[in-house]
Amino acid sequence: MKLIKILEHELSSPFYSVDNLKFSKDGKRLITVCGHFTRCFDTESWRLLWKLEHDLSVSSLEMLPDGRRVVRVNNHSGKADFIDIETGKICGVFILGELHDFKVMPENGNIAVMFTEDEDTKRRRYVAMLDSKSREIIWINEVSWEAPLVFSPDGRELFCGAGRFLDVFDVEDGKKIDSIELIKNQRTTYGIESVEVDSNKRFIACNVFVVYEDSPPTKELFILDYKTRNLVTVLKETYSFALNYEGNLLALGKLNEIRLIDSTTFEDVDSSETPRFFKKRDDRRVYSVAFSPSGKILVTGSRGKVLVW
Repeated sequence: MKLIKILEHELSSPFYSVDNLKFSKDGKRLITVCGHFTRCFDTESWRLLWKLEHDLSVSSLEMLPDGRRVVRVNNHSGKADFIDIETGKICGVFILGELHDFKVMPENGNIAVMFTEDEDTKRRRYVAMLDSKSREIIWINEVSWEAPLVFSPDGRELFCGAGRFLDVFDVEDGKKIDSIELIKNQRTTYGIESVEVDSNKRFIACNVFVVYEDSPPTKELFILDYKTRNLVTVLKETYSFALNYEGNLLALGKLNEIRLIDSTTFEDVDSSETPRFFKKRDDRRVYSVAFSPSGKILVTGSRGKVLVW
């Protein structure tokens, strides 16, 4: 890996990190989220094309199947903004309770959402499937955790984090068909923060926030066999990760390095330390990672900077 560009993000606070990165489907644009702003860069010149302000705490970015819009979910306001990638203008808004995640099925455009609502002084969490045109609820289930969603490659299953469990729902009728226990130690604090499924249906990757007894907080990447749902391996101290589009490479964001590993053997392919121009140790942490559609470019988000590899 070779560092080829640094995209600076001016900060109103030294603690803001680049927590979300997403390439457009054609790879010509890179969308980033840092602090109070969403930004879009041209990936040929790496020139900033537009900058759009938002409230803090953007929980997810989702490219729509049309390739022209990105959905930005703000879990403070509970809304999803539809943003035109070329102009940076908001072209639609979706609101449902306090929204946490928003995923679109490429096959039919139906929408899976994770949201919370306060009912009778009790906070309730839901995962629901919405019709692509009417936005009416097809099915809805109450869940125990606010967590990310991801569809299986064939669009038949919906994976949802639930504390130390990974729940699996049938997309057609919303029935829970599996609940996979990742961590069996009841005295451990945990929470699934992101989930990805290999496009070849070989494995499921879950990035989990973990606090073991008498140990500082950390994040670990749990790899599960797709068919058996059995645990294959745990990759320690992994703060972010990304799969390339072919599914044969995993990029791991560590405390002060980026590692590429083969997703069939889970052995190292390449690695590089984050540059030492960061003033503090935590500033070098890799908070987000993304592959370009071609797989030739890797971007990583740190404190106020996006590194292009």
